[in-house]
Amino acid sequence: MRRHFIFLFLLLIFILSACDMASPDERAIRQMVKTFVAAIDKDDTDLANACLLDQRGFETLNPDASARSDAESFVASYMADLFHSYSSLRRSFEGRAVELKEFKLGVQFYQYKGFTAFKDSEVVVSVDGDAVDSFNIGSIVRIGERWVIVELGGIDY
Repeated sequence: MRRHFIFLFLLLIFILSACDMASPDERAIRQMVKTFVAAIDKDDTDLANACLLDQRGFETLNPDASARSDAESFVASYMADLFHSYSSLRRSFEGRAVELKEFKLGVQFYQYKGFTAFKDSEVVVSVDGDAVDSFNIGSIVRIGERWVIVELGGIDY
């Protein structure tokens, strides 16, 4: 009887280890990152923009930004920097096939009133089918039900 119990216990551990234990949030983030990598591969700026923080999202995260005397230029500058980071990343893979290989979600550093954020996530991609490269996503945030990239880290312009 004891042998059967041990066998069943080991079988259960084996089955659970094969299951996707990621939370719904983590699965949604992974899907967004997969979409972002596909946008880089296809050079699809519209698809990439769907994964990046937009002006409305910025204003939702930073409601006090509109009270700044330089609010319009401040927001425009932030959005331009984010898009420039994406453009630099896209150029670094230009003309090469890029596919998501692995995604390591960073640490949660913020959770308040429906906003959740993670920092320092790593994206590992295969390039042209065999070479491996990686890039950092500085922060990812959930606004409502949507996950977006707020900052691309380690991108030199």
